[in-house]
Amino acid sequence: MTRILSASPADELRCQLGEGPLWDAASGRLLYVDIEAGRVLAHDPDAGSSRILLDHDDFVTAVLPHADGSLLVGLRDGLGVLDPTASAHAPRLVTPLQADDDRVRCNDATVAPDGAVLIGTMDLEEETGHGQLHRVDEHGAVQLVRDGLTVSNGLGFSPDGHLLYHADTPSGRIDALTLGAGGEVTDRRTFVDLGDEGGLPDGLTVDAEGAVWTALWSAGVVRRYLPDGTLDAFVEFPVSHPTSCAFGGPDLDVLYVTTGGPEVGGEGDHAGALFRLTPGVRGLAVPRAAIPLDPVTGS
Repeated sequence: MTRILSASPADELRCQLGEGPLWDAASGRLLYVDIEAGRVLAHDPDAGSSRILLDHDDFVTAVLPHADGSLLVGLRDGLGVLDPTASAHAPRLVTPLQADDDRVRCNDATVAPDGAVLIGTMDLEEETGHGQLHRVDEHGAVQLVRDGLTVSNGLGFSPDGHLLYHADTPSGRIDALTLGAGGEVTDRRTFVDLGDEGGLPDGLTVDAEGAVWTALWSAGVVRRYLPDGTLDAFVEFPVSHPTSCAFGGPDLDVLYVTTGGPEVGGEGDHAGALFRLTPGVRGLAVPRAAIPLDPVTGS
């Protein structure tokens, strides 16, 4: 029997397009972004509030803690770094991606078990074929993992690190990818195909039991799928556009969910809020990125 769960707002802040939540154990905060507003945000569970770490003048699509203590951020045209000792308004581009294609921008990102960064791009007009998924390795080299995508989105690894779950939102599909040592795809299968069920797979996370939680854009729910693809549970929201999810808290037992506000078509009194719930399972810690922070040439 499919379980039905519910969530409540974590604080009073509202985003235009909240995205990319990730628990930073070192600081005890949940990091996330407001893509359209160009902001990196940090939610303090003890205070029950969020504060702005970066207020940029362009898209900020993801935030990832780096091994040296700085923060990597997804920018319009690549990966940047935010030095905590420098101006909070000046991320520095270190890895350009598809910088010569003004039809695309960067989107969701994650860190692989080996410290490499995976970051996707999306077609701003949502036309098939212009989006890609890239891997930045420990030497700063950029490998193309997938192309022919429309909106590269949710990314998450299985508990053993052998499978990468990846959503291409307009396709309605989440794929399970097996990656080789160099990041190349050695096997791909469809994990979930939503077809005409309603809602599109956006950001995702994987829990310690290997189940995949995915936010369904425009459907007002987050679903939990077991490793065999069976629907196990879903979380209902009083808003229409959940965008992504991540486990946080000292025990990684709180599921945080970002949402889209009225600016992107979100409906509901709490549209744009960060939500939280305790679903009874724990998440997986995301490693810190271990890529060079000196500028490198593109893919």
